[in-house]
Amino acid sequence: MTACDTEAVIAAARTILEEVPLGLEGEFGRRSLKFQLMCEAGVGTVDPNASDPIRDFEFTDQNVDKLVTLANEGDPIAHDALYEIADNLTKRAKPLKALQQYVVQTARDGQQSKRGRHPDANLYRDFHICLAVKRTTELGLYATRSDATADKKSKACGCSVVASALEQLNINMTEGAVKKIWDKRNREFFKRIIVGN
Repeated sequence: MTACDTEAVIAAARTILEEVPLGLEGEFGRRSLKFQLMCEAGVGTVDPNASDPIRDFEFTDQNVDKLVTLANEGDPIAHDALYEIADNLTKRAKPLKALQQYVVQTARDGQQSKRGRHPDANLYRDFHICLAVKRTTELGLYATRSDATADKKSKACGCSVVASALEQLNINMTEGAVKKIWDKRNREFFKRIIVGN
């Protein structure tokens, strides 16, 4: 592949990454996951006549047990989702329903939280990086270098191209880091996003 072709592939990868700039932000994945968990727990449609439709949601609590279980296991995003729902309902003088026991328990005993970065905090970012690597393969590159050429930077691969595209977007990520993301692309989360389950 010529230098001109490589630049065209970098531009194609960058186009995919620019379509979802928030997806590359670390906090975006956490906020998105929290919203998804809130919806799965029973946050539903809003009253279209509400003064603030984002805040004036309905809460059915039909699936809240799964979220409470995650929070009790130390998932900080699940905990934040439960507390955001509880805070919203309390401010609007709505009953907490199934959340009440969790809120009382954590107020009394404290939140059980796992240390370190949440394993799903960068899933949306990683997903879009995988989409960009996939696009480079559609344009004729191999996704990764072979072990024989790993030390030789003479031939571009999808991961090296995406690392270059990220660098152009002022996101510092090495080819090796992109490869690690590409290597975990078959995780259940990516399948859920693609299939929509």
